[in-house]
Amino acid sequence: KTHKCSDDTNCTSVKHANMDASVACFFFMLVFLWSGVSTYDYKTIGMQENDGQRVTLRDAGYIGPTEHSYTYGNNQDFQVQLQAQRGKRILIVFQNIEIDRTSQYMSCRDDRLDIYDGMANMTSIDTTSQQYNNVVIACGTSMADFVSTSNIISMRFRSDGWLIGHFKLIYTVFSTPPEGKV
Repeated sequence: KTHKCSDDTNCTSVKHANMDASVACFFFMLVFLWSGVSTYDYKTIGMQENDGQRVTLRDAGYIGPTEHSYTYGNNQDFQVQLQAQRGKRILIVFQNIEIDRTSQYMSCRDDRLDIYDGMANMTSIDTTSQQYNNVVIACGTSMADFVSTSNIISMRFRSDGWLIGHFKLIYTVFSTPPEGKV
């Protein structure tokens, strides 16, 4: 339908069908999430505060040496087990890492973060042995993402008495599709 607009030009009005409330909600959430505005508060799991404990994971969050800082000090030794719901898996992304590496050998002898795929007492595992191929040893400034095969991972962080560093990991709990349903 054509009619005169306020500036004396011809305008066409189009009648739109009523939008379903669920569609409007979907578009609102899409724009809201796309804008980066979110009120979800990601918790930081501090290895020091949770030393020797099993921590139940939420959907996503951070892991650091402490709950309030991603910097670690000298002579630290913490171990934590992280557990998601049964049937879920855990993705660890090394967002920001600078863990002291033995420069002479480019090895992880000084400070290191060991991640074991499954439940383990990290003090009883000889991670220098080749028999533990499901242990990731992290040091230096970069590391590949880690994906668990079950709903539990065990972590141990150790530092020597020389240099300090920092690490900030992101964890995400996710479901895998049932076998044959990819």
